[in-house]
Amino acid sequence: MDRFDGKPVLIVPVKDGIKKPEDLINNAPNSPIYRADQNKKSNNSKTHKRSGFYKHLMNGVSNMLPFVVGGGILIAVSFMFGIKAFDPADPQFNKFAKFLMDVGGGGAFALMVPILAGFIGMSIADRPGFMPAMVGGMMANSNGGGFLGGLLAGFIGGYVVNLIKKSTSNMPESMEGLKPILIFPVLGLFITEGAIPFAAADPLKIIPACIIGSALAGGLAMYFGTELPAPHGGLFVIPIITHPMMYLFSVVTGSLATAGIIGTLKKEI
Repeated sequence: MDRFDGKPVLIVPVKDGIKKPEDLINNAPNSPIYRADQNKKSNNSKTHKRSGFYKHLMNGVSNMLPFVVGGGILIAVSFMFGIKAFDPADPQFNKFAKFLMDVGGGGAFALMVPILAGFIGMSIADRPGFMPAMVGGMMANSNGGGFLGGLLAGFIGGYVVNLIKKSTSNMPESMEGLKPILIFPVLGLFITEGAIPFAAADPLKIIPACIIGSALAGGLAMYFGTELPAPHGGLFVIPIITHPMMYLFSVVTGSLATAGIIGTLKKEI
């Protein structure tokens, strides 16, 4: 675009060239003067902001995934002894199944949201942001906030600690040692309620594709009469699924449909 510097340039979406060609032709003579330097600064600023948000989010998600995968596998394996084999009151009770459920569900899954929040906070404010964000995530999860509550706690906790860092930057050097172990954690725990906008990268394309693919997979599974008595998904529950091959066929078909729709919708024009 540098070659257009100092020249009238009209920048519009591609669809306008298809749907509004006459308007573009009429507006072309009144196009603003294009400045390459200003445009680069604007683009760099947007990219930086977006990459910062996604960097923090992915730091939380990547550290949360081992708890999701590991805990989910343990829960799925416990179901193989019986759907309620972990319940001492059930005739199928099995001590090992209960152990797996306690570790997977009560342990790993219980830490999932706090870990998400903690590492988001740590990505934003370094180590001082870890504890306030993690405690906030635990509180949000225990009060029914779930995954979204953990996200909010992580971002709010991290940015609150950053604000505290700036506001305490002029404190005496003798108190520097107290900041990471006392001042930041204690003040950071006073997290007020708020809302941080969270939007998917491209919801208008991703969500419909997932809905269609999921509906197709679910419809096929119902058509083939597959049944999954365990409240869990994935490959580890296949041994207790009726018509497992048809189940796999349904999942693969739905996944391919979703991927195909996303690929088509996101294809550059």
